[in-house]
Amino acid sequence: MSDLKTYPETRAVLERLENALKKAYILVNICQNHSFLYLMAMGWMLEHRFQKVEAEIERYLRLIPLINLVDVQRAKNEMNFLRKLSHPNLIRLLGYCKEENAAFHLVYEFMANGSLQDHLLEKGKPPLSWKLRIKIAIGAARCLRFLHKSNKRIIHRDVKPSVILLDSDFNPKLIRLGLVIVIEGPDR
Repeated sequence: MSDLKTYPETRAVLERLENALKKAYILVNICQNHSFLYLMAMGWMLEHRFQKVEAEIERYLRLIPLINLVDVQRAKNEMNFLRKLSHPNLIRLLGYCKEENAAFHLVYEFMANGSLQDHLLEKGKPPLSWKLRIKIAIGAARCLRFLHKSNKRIIHRDVKPSVILLDSDFNPKLIRLGLVIVIEGPDR
């Protein structure tokens, strides 16, 4: 979150969320520090204030996924890596779009089966067979090996089911190289 506060596009929203959380904390302290009689008499007013703060917090929390789209530096990092690297299990970058507000949107190849997380956690989807699970694990491991063995050793610090996308044949492709670490120097 502190990284997102450095960008002017996200700073204001996060500061408003922080202020709303402080208001909620103050209201909780008021309730804890007063007698039962006071709370009975002022309950309607406190309830109204709680509802107002709760709606404010909820509104700003809904914006947090949108804030991630604004993280320009990570998008630029990912764009730079994907332009230079090519592997069957690494997502292909088809292009990007830069909006007037400096937000970057990356355009990837279409992945018909969504993410591995969708198949593991979504109700109603049939479970993956063991053969498919092994195929996905091997493909992801091959991509990580490729990144680790490239000229500049690259460490993908965010490997999880949501960053493993699956094409129509359930071939895995890694995405989100914005958080990678590049280790330069001789192999150990």
